[in-house]
Amino acid sequence: MRTEATAAIVRVNYQRLSARGLTVYTEHLVEDNGVRLITEERLPPEIEGRLSAAFRRQGLIAADCRLTRIRKHLFYHECFDVLAVFDETDALAGYYIDILTPLRRVDGEYYLTDLFLDFWLAPGQPVKELDVEEFEEAVQAGLLTPEQIEQARTTFARVRAEIAAGVFPERYIQA
Repeated sequence: MRTEATAAIVRVNYQRLSARGLTVYTEHLVEDNGVRLITEERLPPEIEGRLSAAFRRQGLIAADCRLTRIRKHLFYHECFDVLAVFDETDALAGYYIDILTPLRRVDGEYYLTDLFLDFWLAPGQPVKELDVEEFEEAVQAGLLTPEQIEQARTTFARVRAEIAAGVFPERYIQA
């Protein structure tokens, strides 16, 4: 297994099977140990404002909260990621968990595909299941393969159970 140094920049190609399409993130590498890729970014002011506003609209953060930093845990053999989101005091605002395809590395770049279903897990708050209707619409529209549908549903149920058991996300981000 390989661990890479912190100073590197990586490109993560995040495909959404919707009108949003492909987003390419250029981020600071924290670690790639062959099990997971960890990146971290302090958000530029324009992104900080847009992201904070989007989280507020969804009721995920308080009206006075400003998100300033994201630490991503992307996994090669899991169908989810864990995004630790921090506020202006550098306190954990919460974890955003995407259900997606496992991470792939090709020619030095990273690739994954969003499978619509998400969770928001914030300290002291009940877990929120997100985008379930969007997932069902994508299924009806034929945007996902039968394998992707089954994997998304199975992973969503597994993550929900691990959150309820109090082992998620710590089991994955502390390793």
